[in-house]
Amino acid sequence: MPCIEGTKLNAKELHATLKTEGNEKRCRKLNTRYFEMVVQYESVGDVTLYLCRFPYQKQWRLFLSTDTSLSFLAMMEIYAMRWMIEVFFKEMKQHLRLGQCQSRDFDAQIAHVTTCCILYTFLAYFRRVNAYESLGGLFEESFFGNQLQNFNKTS
Repeated sequence: MPCIEGTKLNAKELHATLKTEGNEKRCRKLNTRYFEMVVQYESVGDVTLYLCRFPYQKQWRLFLSTDTSLSFLAMMEIYAMRWMIEVFFKEMKQHLRLGQCQSRDFDAQIAHVTTCCILYTFLAYFRRVNAYESLGGLFEESFFGNQLQNFNKTS
């Protein structure tokens, strides 16, 4: 739990404390209201907490940065890049079966990862150029659709 002036606070108590202090800031680029505070965290040391509310959302989100020199905008840009990487790996694992290659050969493992990355690139490009479908539906259409066509030809 973060400590402010020796008092441990949870997220709700921290939000209430920041609201009473009235130091709300606004990021015009992101159209976001936020509070910024450097606090002492038990096992980490000094961290910057950003409590922000995005447009059209009622809930406040809490972001923690161990780099106390970062501005709110810089922290959000880094977070956005990291989030894109998380989504990339989630979709690769979920829809393209990344990590499910059962071969023991190192070259086969490399080929599997490379093939998944190339297929993801093609599907992401196709999704961007055409209708914004989910990657799963697009993958099923391209992969299983071909299998069904081959099945119908042999029947």
